[in-house]
Amino acid sequence: MTSIITILTITLIECVFGVIYVDLKNFIVPNGVNVFHGRFNINSRYFMFVGDSEPISELRYGNEVIFPKENGSQEYNLLVELFIINKVILVSFYVHTFNDGLLKSVNRHTISISSDKYSHISNEEFISKINKPVLVSFDIGPKPKHPFIKRSISDDVNFKMYRYKLENNYKGFKFDGKSIPLYRFGYVYDSNRPAVVGYTKRPYLTDECVSISIYKSHTGYNNLFQFMFEPFRIELYDHYKRSYEMRPILGEEYWVLNEYGNDMLLDDVNKNSLKLFRLYKRHPYGLPIITLDISELISPEIFGIEKVAGSIANWKYTLYKLMDNFENNLAVKTVIDSKIEYRSILINKRDYYILNIEVYRNEEETYVIQQRSYEKRNSTINIYDIHKLKLEMKKYNQLKDKEGTKIIQMFEKSYPIKLDINVDEEQPSLFERKELSDGEMTIHHFSIKETNDFGESTLNKYVFGAVYATRSFQPGNIPLEPFRKNKVMITENINTNKFIVRNKSTFDDLSTPQYQLFRLRT
Repeated sequence: MTSIITILTITLIECVFGVIYVDLKNFIVPNGVNVFHGRFNINSRYFMFVGDSEPISELRYGNEVIFPKENGSQEYNLLVELFIINKVILVSFYVHTFNDGLLKSVNRHTISISSDKYSHISNEEFISKINKPVLVSFDIGPKPKHPFIKRSISDDVNFKMYRYKLENNYKGFKFDGKSIPLYRFGYVYDSNRPAVVGYTKRPYLTDECVSISIYKSHTGYNNLFQFMFEPFRIELYDHYKRSYEMRPILGEEYWVLNEYGNDMLLDDVNKNSLKLFRLYKRHPYGLPIITLDISELISPEIFGIEKVAGSIANWKYTLYKLMDNFENNLAVKTVIDSKIEYRSILINKRDYYILNIEVYRNEEETYVIQQRSYEKRNSTINIYDIHKLKLEMKKYNQLKDKEGTKIIQMFEKSYPIKLDINVDEEQPSLFERKELSDGEMTIHHFSIKETNDFGESTLNKYVFGAVYATRSFQPGNIPLEPFRKNKVMITENINTNKFIVRNKSTFDDLSTPQYQLFRLRT
């Protein structure tokens, strides 16, 4: 038996007849256009479109050409800004006019879009609707930078410092907040490496600043550790100074916060992360490696722990285990819940060779069930450690054998557990993914392994529940910022342990959705 579920379509386009254009009606940008992101108010979005190897030479509204209205011998290079807040859409575009390859003039135009039509508006009307600075996002990697960003370089004996700031004018147009918006840095991130505050993984280094300094070491730098990373330090400035250094954790590179001011404590996640970090820093033995925090203030993936989330009856369910490539060399030393007063739940010896930790939560209770397996006298022994936390309690209590057995049986009566899956992400070891492609169409087969790490059958215990995809475009085909993950639910409950995702083929009708899901029964 099969059933079909369909989801959103994503339009892919190419530039036509060699013309690089931006379509403001359908929010379409062709290949070869760099997209820069930002924001300027709550629930707002800002985009800047700049041609890469070839300039943007046309601005359209659907099939209608906004600029240029007539073709002549002149050539144009457009920088297009798009401002969206609620139902208000504003456009500012700079027209660079060339004649015989020489820049003759730069002019700026403003447009308002509403009720499926556009109109040219005065600059006064335009600026009246943008009353705050534009916060331009910044990727510290080697990707192209927003054209309003300027860079300076300072040389030291041991390193080079690259400082980035936003210009206060462009081609004679002053960014004074009166005639043209002011510009500052917004989200600063590294699309290749996440940031870590305390022990918490964060998608960006800051959400606003005025300047950025990036330090890169010279080839002959005598500090071998810093020479291993390029760059090795980032400093962010506003009414504060914040510094991150590149550090390896279990073979992965992270930007780790090492200098900050009180402004970091205004964010609750940062505040709690730094509080926990300082607590373990004062501890004689520091933070045990590997620590699992079921509240995830200590991000599990930093210490090589994978997780699978789901639900069963009125319980939220999470399964934690070490990633396969770490199981032979590392062990989960402690299990904690950082949100309560007495954090410690379990302390393990390194006598096991398989360990899984399951967490069941509802509004009143939390159960932590640890299953571990070890060998003794040529036989394998499985042990369950079960701990319980009731609402308003300050510590977990370990359940005795009979009471613990009753809890396991209680959950077994409610099986199967419905597991979440994102078809666009790397899958945990409990899932299997196979891919078949004929060059035109790709089919992905997802399934839950029939046995777990302990050799126990999973057929009655697990099914797939909610299925998600990661939307990479919004709106139109404008790409998301790399650090964002816009997760979209395809179906709330597919209720099977096997299904197929079919990608759209080039031979399909245009109305065919980008993805189709086929439920399989075993």
